[in-house]
Amino acid sequence: MQAIKTNILNIKKSFFIILIFFLSSCKVGRFVVYNFADIKDYKKFPNRVIENKSDTVFNFSKTIENIDLNHIRNNFDDYLTKN
Repeated sequence: MQAIKTNILNIKKSFFIILIFFLSSCKVGRFVVYNFADIKDYKKFPNRVIENKSDTVFNFSKTIENIDLNHIRNNFDDYLTKN
């Protein structure tokens, strides 16, 4: 009878240690709570409105060069060494 109680106590301790191990890690805990990414993630995470306080809008600068994309695809290593 004593052996059974000791065995049950060891199982409970082992389960508790495993539980602490898995739930103490943020990644594992988040995986358990959020599971896989899906289309309903917007419901799981908070959102916020981004306000633009300035009137200026960012624009990328335009290049003067005419870049041939086919040349880049074919000779990518040459393009990287040149630029």
